[in-house]
Amino acid sequence: MTEGWGVGPYGGTSWGGSGAMGATDISFYVLRAFAMTSQSIVVVLSAKPTESSPIGTGDALNRDTWVIQDLDTGVALTVLDAAIYSPISNAIQLWTMEEFTGHLDTYRVSTTTLTKDYQAGTIGTPNYADLYGCPVDMAATPADGSPVDIHNPPTPESPAGALSNKSGGDYQLESGEKMFRKVIVRAITWSKDACFHLAGQDFGEGEQLRLNENYSSADILKLKKRTLVQLGRVPEIRDPQVSITLDAQEVLTIYVSATIKATGATVSTALPVNLT
Repeated sequence: MTEGWGVGPYGGTSWGGSGAMGATDISFYVLRAFAMTSQSIVVVLSAKPTESSPIGTGDALNRDTWVIQDLDTGVALTVLDAAIYSPISNAIQLWTMEEFTGHLDTYRVSTTTLTKDYQAGTIGTPNYADLYGCPVDMAATPADGSPVDIHNPPTPESPAGALSNKSGGDYQLESGEKMFRKVIVRAITWSKDACFHLAGQDFGEGEQLRLNENYSSADILKLKKRTLVQLGRVPEIRDPQVSITLDAQEVLTIYVSATIKATGATVSTALPVNLT
């Protein structure tokens, strides 16, 4: 039996109860959900869920555990990722590929496989919550129409970067040279099929960067050619230039420059790779 929380004038209004027959664990259910940004929502649960593996069945960190649907169109949104939302107890933040169409449109997040912490039981009812969308932040789009990305400067604890919030709560974005330096680094360092929406498109040269091996002049020339091929697959840049050096300390440095199509500006970056 499926029961959940509807949208009322004062937030989430109950359309069901947690004691429905057939629930595996009546103490474990969806409390509420709300839009955090134009492409993410937060789901609050009555108890701590299993949150240990992004590929585990019934795990809160597995995007396949969740379904988000636009109730006005009946279309399911693509869930890209799931993570613990630490400001609220027992909360999970979900990111979507599609943007919410507006703050008056209604969406539903649901799960039928989510398990309680230590897999103590499958979620009972309510197992869904309805929520209003969040308006798309059109002001975040640069005036020149160039692409944007999330601002995630690297930290010692997280080389992939840490997310930053604006004063209004949405994530900070960045465009221009900073963003394209990240795009270039991704094209060089990502392993093939690391990003699911580019799977099968031969994007990413990371697995070709061999560690603990001697690089000959011929190897460096091959790496340069392959890097140019990968940069040629980045649609927003043109005229990439690549040079590679290898110093006595076994640090291989890839120097890249390219032109941003949208602005005509030149962006350059250097990527050192310690081979030892």
